[in-house]
Amino acid sequence: MTPGGPNPVNFTDIIQEIHPDWWLVGGRTVRIDDRTTIDQSLGTAEPGAEVRVVGIALFPSNDIQATSITVVRPAGGVQVNEFTGTILEMNGDLWLIGNTLVDVSEATINGTAAIGSVATVRAERQGDEIWMAVWVNIQDDPEPVYISGIIDAVSSASIVVDGTVILIDADTQFTGVPPAVGLRASVRAIERSDGYHALSIDVDEPTPTSVPPTVTPVPPTATPTPQPPTDTPEPPTLTPEPPTDTPEPP
Repeated sequence: MTPGGPNPVNFTDIIQEIHPDWWLVGGRTVRIDDRTTIDQSLGTAEPGAEVRVVGIALFPSNDIQATSITVVRPAGGVQVNEFTGTILEMNGDLWLIGNTLVDVSEATINGTAAIGSVATVRAERQGDEIWMAVWVNIQDDPEPVYISGIIDAVSSASIVVDGTVILIDADTQFTGVPPAVGLRASVRAIERSDGYHALSIDVDEPTPTSVPPTVTPVPPTATPTPQPPTDTPEPPTLTPEPPTDTPEPP
């Protein structure tokens, strides 16, 4: 799934489940509403029928908002499917390739398969049974490279990290916060003939900017200067007291 704008999707696969507002088509959740047109001129839209879905991939759920669904083959009979995708899971003979679960127990496998390998598959099934692979061709991809730096640009089909253009598609795994210019990203990618293809992109959260506190200086308190006394003390005046006793006559 690619961020930054609408991501058109056009694929053909088998209806597995039908619900009032969403269908499961080839392992993908396809959302429908009153704007979705459904063409059943070649057969009934029901589990087991093969349909072509046109719509927009939603980020980050990777669900499909369908604008049109067209039945291209009714349910029943042998169905043949040939597709290319990334091997996401390998549980014994059951492999998840792209969004399709495939049984490879009777398949001819060319190449060494591993999680993350790109494989081209031809498979068959009846009705809504699991796809049985006839053959699987594993593409030899180089070792992943790691690119880290600041995001310079983001579009619906690519991301530019530290000056390097990296292509993104529906198989690219995103972790962290949504990509945005100025954030730091770590990308795991492989280099093919048409450039780098992102396998995973991890975007760091923005670092909060700390604002230093504003300190207002307090003016010093003035110390009063003692003033010298202005009064000159007067010397004390002593007045002798007359005797108060009168002597007695003899």
